[in-house]
Amino acid sequence: MRIAVVIASRNSVGTLKNALESVNAQTFAATEVWVIDDASSDDTQGFLTHYKIQNPRLNSEHLESSRGPGGARNKILSRLNADWILPLDADDRLIPSALASFASCAEHHQADVYYGDIVEIKGNLRTCVSYPQIQPGTRGIRTLLSRPRIPFKHSACLIRLSALSALSGYDESLEMKSDVDLMLRMLASHRVFKAVHEPVLEHFIHPLQMSIKRFRGIASYYSIIRRLEMPFIQKLSCLIQRIFWECVKALVRR
Repeated sequence: MRIAVVIASRNSVGTLKNALESVNAQTFAATEVWVIDDASSDDTQGFLTHYKIQNPRLNSEHLESSRGPGGARNKILSRLNADWILPLDADDRLIPSALASFASCAEHHQADVYYGDIVEIKGNLRTCVSYPQIQPGTRGIRTLLSRPRIPFKHSACLIRLSALSALSGYDESLEMKSDVDLMLRMLASHRVFKAVHEPVLEHFIHPLQMSIKRFRGIASYYSIIRRLEMPFIQKLSCLIQRIFWECVKALVRR
């Protein structure tokens, strides 16, 4: 199983080392590791230059202008020498057994997307989050959009590269939620999802996360949902439920 771990990083020099070290600590080694510097204004380039001296297998790409995390990943998709991609966020850390858990599940279950549970960390509080099995097609789309919490964490997903490429990668027109959009398009094309009921990721909650900018996220959800190929009443229902839950989470600062 050839896995590429791809990290899109923008002004994340403070957390990038921990993310990379978590990849190096895997009991099942990645085939290749990439960091795409999405036009950072911090010292990401200086860090990568120094880090690659001790870790020559690390690949990196610097973008002169920001394309967002989805666009940054798109930049190197055609250059990957792997069959699978794990899109790790620069402020998350893989659990050492993460890739081994995915590989073990893949031996017994055929799928296009494997997604694991996570450990959510906020200060000193650690919470285990388990995700349900998602069905393909309209049923899966409605499940994904109607739940209080989107039932996957993108950094905890292993995606078949050929399936991602068949959908032309991430939608760079979206300011946010290009990961959710990709999963919805995967479900719409009846790609198979398989839940790996083991923790694979440590996800850190902090004030600078894009995901907590709920009201900006709602605008992206509107763009995503309005182009879904499903009856209008179903799209309206999904949009209302998504807006409701995003507002609730904004009020409780989640």
